[in-house]
Amino acid sequence: MSETQPSADIRALLNDVIEQVPIDFGGGSGLAKAETFAALIADHGLASYLEIGVYRGRSLFPVAALFRHRGRGIAVGIDPWSFVAAEQHDVELFPPEAAAGVAAWNRAMDWDGLYAEVTMRATALGVEEHVRLIRATSADASSLIGAGTVDVLHIDGNHDREAVLFDVRTYLPKVRPGGFVLFDDAWWPSVQEARALVAATGQEVKADRENDFIVYRLPG
Repeated sequence: MSETQPSADIRALLNDVIEQVPIDFGGGSGLAKAETFAALIADHGLASYLEIGVYRGRSLFPVAALFRHRGRGIAVGIDPWSFVAAEQHDVELFPPEAAAGVAAWNRAMDWDGLYAEVTMRATALGVEEHVRLIRATSADASSLIGAGTVDVLHIDGNHDREAVLFDVRTYLPKVRPGGFVLFDDAWWPSVQEARALVAATGQEVKADRENDFIVYRLPG
């Protein structure tokens, strides 16, 4: 993937947004992923971003800030912010450090409070006109997203094998021809079958093992 390198001003914007979103066991998206989205947006004029699995918004809000900076674009985030939806059952297919901590993390979360925090953060960051939060499971939200309307799909929801497969099968048709799909935690065993579905037709354009994400471009 030949990327337009973000300017110093864009890097500063992204870093400023990221630093305002807490990092913890449930989410730690960083500058490398934000810069990848910035390059895709700059190189391909993208304006429709869909994220499954928002959590605190550490990857959603930098994209919304980029859209605000450009004066166009909507970043849609789907997340139920709920204990039941966050339960993970395929822990034997997770890295050991994730498997060991996921149940305790879920039990400790105030999901209603977190949703309220994310909503308020959109306003605090001044991106409310460029972000849309959908509090629903990916299954319940699917009817709200039209076929072929998404420029870039970011899959980072429930990491159970069947959950990731469902997200790919359901949301891949919503990505326009020539659009992009990014998997977070891309080398987790539970994600591999879903990745293979995209890789069967899409072209791998960036694989970042250090930051654990991979990007595919769909044909068209």
